[in-house]
Amino acid sequence: MLRRIVVALDDSEESARALNVACQLARDSDASVTVLHVRDKEISCCGEPWETPMVCTPDELVARAVNGHRSAGVDASAQIVQSAGRPALAILDVAAAQEADLVIAGWHPRHTVGGLLAKSTGRKLTDAANCPLPLLP
Repeated sequence: MLRRIVVALDDSEESARALNVACQLARDSDASVTVLHVRDKEISCCGEPWETPMVCTPDELVARAVNGHRSAGVDASAQIVQSAGRPALAILDVAAAQEADLVIAGWHPRHTVGGLLAKSTGRKLTDAANCPLPLLP
């Protein structure tokens, strides 16, 4: 039986699907959900950004997700953490601290040559997870 679910959230379609699955599972099992956003890199104020800027702030992103869960009758909370380049470990650290029974995340395929050579966050999660971990394409 599920008691605590951590869902990793960014502003992608895959992540939105993961959020919907987390909400449904939480409703069905009366579990609580922690909506987690991990900032892997900072946006540079001058020069090139280190990552593609989000369409909204992390606070807005998780607030919308938490409000959606609460509207569906799910006990939900938000957490935003900085990962210092290790988002998978940050997600798993939060899951361990929350004593999560399940971690849910979206899976993004790699589309660059560098991305093909490096392990994705999803792959790193599956390599190190100590609890069930569905990755949703």
